[in-house]
Amino acid sequence: MRPLRRARTVALFMRMTSMPVLYALAMLLLLVMGTITMTNNILFGTQQKLIVEALSRVVQAIP
Repeated sequence: MRPLRRARTVALFMRMTSMPVLYALAMLLLLVMGTITMTNNILFGTQQKLIVEALSRVVQAIP
């Protein structure tokens, strides 16, 4: 897939989907990533606590 065609596809997708839908998808992705990192942190106790803190700061920064 050529980059130009991919950009056109993304533009078409963003035109088709409304803004709240994209916002909800982004928040869902953040939530899933946060859950995965927290689960890994509980299981393995690695440095992912910093990632979870950064994610929570990003979520708090979004009004």
